Amino acid sequence: MSGHNTNSSLENSADNALLNSTSTSGRGTGRRSPPTYVRDLTASSSESPSRERNIPIQISDQPAQHSPSPLTRTRAPVISPSSPTEREPFLPPASILDSSGQPRNNLTLVRDYDNEMTDADVALPDRTGWRYKLARTTHISNPLLREGLAEFLGSFILIIFGNGAVAEVVLSAKTGAVNNFFSINIAYGLAVAFGVYIAGGVSGGHLNPAVSLGMAVLGKLQWRKVGIYFLAQYLGCFVASAVLYAIYADAFYAHDGGYRITNPAHPNATASIFASYPQEHLTWGGGLVDQIFATSFLMIGILALTDERNTAPPKGVVPILVGLLVTAIGLSYGYNCGFPVNPARDLGPRLFTLVGGWGVEPFSFRNHNWFWIPVIGPHLGALLGVAVYQLFVGNQWPPLQRSGIELQVVRKNGLDEYELVKARDVRGSDLTVPVAISTKDGTTQQLLETR
Repeated sequence: MSGHNTNSSLENSADNALLNSTSTSGRGTGRRSPPTYVRDLTASSSESPSRERNIPIQISDQPAQHSPSPLTRTRAPVISPSSPTEREPFLPPASILDSSGQPRNNLTLVRDYDNEMTDADVALPDRTGWRYKLARTTHISNPLLREGLAEFLGSFILIIFGNGAVAEVVLSAKTGAVNNFFSINIAYGLAVAFGVYIAGGVSGGHLNPAVSLGMAVLGKLQWRKVGIYFLAQYLGCFVASAVLYAIYADAFYAHDGGYRITNPAHPNATASIFASYPQEHLTWGGGLVDQIFATSFLMIGILALTDERNTAPPKGVVPILVGLLVTAIGLSYGYNCGFPVNPARDLGPRLFTLVGGWGVEPFSFRNHNWFWIPVIGPHLGALLGVAVYQLFVGNQWPPLQRSGIELQVVRKNGLDEYELVKARDVRGSDLTVPVAISTKDGTTQQLLETR
């Protein structure tokens, strides 16, 4: 990721957080200047321009009534690895008002909590007419329910595109297959990518109970959310299967004459469109091993792509890379049983076949000794993947060293001109840090050169 893109996204998200804190406070008077940023140029150089970072601040033009001095003192803790050229902002929340409810004549550092918005800040259409009323009516205030809806839709998209590609291959087999196994792998990779793009900003875009379990074990997902995630993922896959069947209803009838067959060895079998079934050579033990290891590979890849201390790609690219990871797993390990690696992707559609005309055979296949393998195996595989990644990579990073910065800044004559009086670390020693202050329009004033 380039330094320019990093700073731009940080400024935009910090801008939103600052505007939210200003608009929702409802107290105080006085005009507030546009969001401002203190730029830490410590690690910025021609060799590593991406190390430059911006610290978002908000400055009020109106002095605090009880402010003894126009000088500002504020602390901004910084996480510094062993290398002094690698720093990450860790900005605590702070109010732009003092204890009396008046705007402060100082710098206020604001942490951007993933650019979260409160219910009062939700972006709505023009506050008149039916669009506004509809938006207010359909807005859900419960954050857990919102995450569940996102997981539902993302899982829905996963099946619509992924199993849709399977249906295209199976139902066209008699008249000349439209596509092949390779197209199914590509479609599933794209289905995962688009599903994560749709749900990722709200819920993280797990789309997979095994992934949700692994994230909960790592502490990246609260355990109280796991049940909602599971339910949403299974329901999304079930509903998508019903929609897929409705779309291809005529093709189903043309293929099997209305007689639904499960056994994949039969030329008219169609149950494999929805759920996975093993090759004749595969034993239940071999299938379990297949699912455990294939899902562990998926989990290791996801953890690597989302580990910010590793060579993590830009967030906007992660869904595409996860999709490519799924495609790679399918191309490498799809022969045995179709690489389900996702309990919801297998059990949700299998439940649909139970009520959609295939009867109990999707569950009784091989004397009830298969349907549970694509459910239990991926959960075990996700736990294995978490253990392997943490053992070999996640727990091996050098410890972070925490320090902090204290800035003293004064506004000149109430104008958008500033003077940096002092920059010190939390231990009281002077910083040898070049610092600049910039306004939203991009103008920058160099305030302190390296000492």
